[in-house]
This record gives sequence, structure tokens and C-alpha cells, in this order.
Amino acid sequence: MLKHLYIVLAGFHTGTGFDGGSVKEYTRAAIAAMANPHVHIITHPGNPQFPINLEKLVLAAVKYNKAIEINNNFFSISAKEAYHVVSC
Repeated sequence: MLKHLYIVLAGFHTGTGFDGGSVKEYTRAAIAAMANPHVHIITHPGNPQFPINLEKLVLAAVKYNKAIEINNNFFSISAKEAYHVVSC
């Protein structure tokens, strides 16, 4: 079915049977989703209910040519961190 859709987003949600995992488990699952050729975007990777290794996720996104949602309420960045990002 996924191959017939124009765009497919994948992300973790409560109540779907995948609650209570570890960072390693969530990271592995998200990267496995990226390996699926029919998945285009990983959504809300900063959700603290589903902790994930963002560095590994970004590297996998590059490897599999996938997008990651960054406009996300779960990301909070301090002024110091924002300055560091802007000044890089």
C-alpha cells in the first residue's frame, strides 16, 4: 500500500504498542523505517516520550536520502545553543 502513496511520514505515537522502549530501540526502529524505500520523512524525532539518538538518525537520513521534521514543539534550544548553531 505504501508504494501507492505520494508521501509517507513515519513517527512514534503513544498507544501504538511501541511505548516504553530504550533510546537504542527507538533509534533502531527509526533507522529501519528510513531504510524502507516508501518512507519519505521521519516525524517529531525530538519527542521526549520516545528518546532517540539524533546523531545516528541524521547520519541515516543522509545515507537513505530521507527528510527529518525539524519544526517540532518537542525541540527546545537554549539561547546559548542557538548562538552556537548560528555562529558555526
